[in-house]
Amino acid sequence: MMHAAARIQQVFGMDELPSLGKIPPEFFRKIIFPHLGAKDRSVIVPPTNGVDFGAFECGGKVVALSADPFFISPSLGWERAAWFAVHILASDVAVSGIPPRYFAVDLNLPPETSAGVLGRIWRTVDSECKKLGINVITGHTARYAGCNYPMVGGGVMFGVGSRRQLVDRSAVRPGDEVIVTKGPAIETTGLMSVQFPEFLEARFGKKFVKKAQSVFYQMSVVKDAAVVAPFATAMHDATECGVWGGLSELCQKYGMRVEKERVITQDAVMKTCECFGIAPFIAISEGTLLATVKKGDGEATVKALKKAGIPASVVGKVVKERGLFVDGRRTPHPGTDPFWITFEEYLKKQAEGKNDAVLSEVDSVADLLCSTKGFFENIPEIGSNLVFAKPGAKSPKDVAAIEGRMRRGIGRVLRGNAAYGASHHAAGVAIALSKQGVRSALDLAYSPALVDACVRAGMSAVEVSRLDEPEPVATVEGASMPWLASQVLRKHGGAPDAFYNKGAFGKEATVFVLGASPREVLAKTRRAFRAAGH
Repeated sequence: MMHAAARIQQVFGMDELPSLGKIPPEFFRKIIFPHLGAKDRSVIVPPTNGVDFGAFECGGKVVALSADPFFISPSLGWERAAWFAVHILASDVAVSGIPPRYFAVDLNLPPETSAGVLGRIWRTVDSECKKLGINVITGHTARYAGCNYPMVGGGVMFGVGSRRQLVDRSAVRPGDEVIVTKGPAIETTGLMSVQFPEFLEARFGKKFVKKAQSVFYQMSVVKDAAVVAPFATAMHDATECGVWGGLSELCQKYGMRVEKERVITQDAVMKTCECFGIAPFIAISEGTLLATVKKGDGEATVKALKKAGIPASVVGKVVKERGLFVDGRRTPHPGTDPFWITFEEYLKKQAEGKNDAVLSEVDSVADLLCSTKGFFENIPEIGSNLVFAKPGAKSPKDVAAIEGRMRRGIGRVLRGNAAYGASHHAAGVAIALSKQGVRSALDLAYSPALVDACVRAGMSAVEVSRLDEPEPVATVEGASMPWLASQVLRKHGGAPDAFYNKGAFGKEATVFVLGASPREVLAKTRRAFRAAGH
């Protein structure tokens, strides 16, 4: 029997589907769109890639509706997960310009779901629907074998209004202004920060985790759409593939020219994406409203949004030439959202018990270092180590490092795994400088060329001499690095990007690159290597 994917390719000329997430636009156009059953003239917004809702006329009214999975992730907390499930569906109808009003829901729950859990989920559904003016009108609720969280059924949300209320993109014209609310990767940040807080805490501390988790309740455009609707010629919720994907989907009849720097960004979002290695502008962003408004209405729309407590900006305009242009460059639809693969990867790490974010970060960055041009040539004779201290680290046991260091092999770098207590030498630097915001350090072989490259890369580099070490420091194991760190602070008045020493009898000359995290250290190291011509 022919494999299903091969059959699809033979019949439709398509490659296999992406491993996770929505199907790409090209697949939709070739496989879904030509086969939509009966065609009734009452349908005014049929299934369309990049359009969040459908609509039909009935009795002189317009019914706008949307279907989505009922997404319940237990680790979000039952109430928080249920809040999100309601707002995913409500948001898709809200961008039609017609407020959501009716809800049909199908719950296919795992067998282990208890009456208590179902009660907690449903009380939140009831509460949110009341706040939004939504009536639950029908549904199906059951437990079945083979059903698993987080996709535990689906729902259809409806709104009923007039043709005049409907924002169906037919009024979009060149010159219209493009609005983005809240910025990129809202959903990515909300979900990753709640699901995997330990990784963020290890990198940025507990305060940051709370800040990132507060983004969770921004994952709705119901309020955004209600404010923008009177001005809008088109509205879209930037879900899978994020801001660039969503704007590409808005470019059906015309194109857009936008400027990246004009899109507002949130610090918590950008740092969360950096931590998990996710590109923010192509990552899922439920809660970000993308809209076009008539020429001249952009600033009035932004002002109305800000009055409602919603940050927003005008980022560009609609143009005749089809396609999305970011900073003048044609930008194709991303096709695949990086969120799903990353989310699955970190779920597996938790399931396997590999949820120590400090160790994970050292391992991940060590891999990147080993493949970085210039690293092999700059490894000291004794080997190089990358360290990352836990917040409030007191001893090397609180500092993750590479067991056995990273050493030069035949044509490649050899390294051990990340472990606590694997370094006394470099760990002493991170502990001594922790009050200056330094939690990570990397030692490299000293050379005048490397120091010069650091300076040319815009880094501060401070020299300290090991010849000046007092005798008790020089003879006690592990005492040299804290002493050197104290000299760095005395000379620089704070933590520099790097410090170096030219060695002493029996002690190799080294350069230490410093940072708040291994990824910051990696970024600085790569800048120096590039400046050195690697």
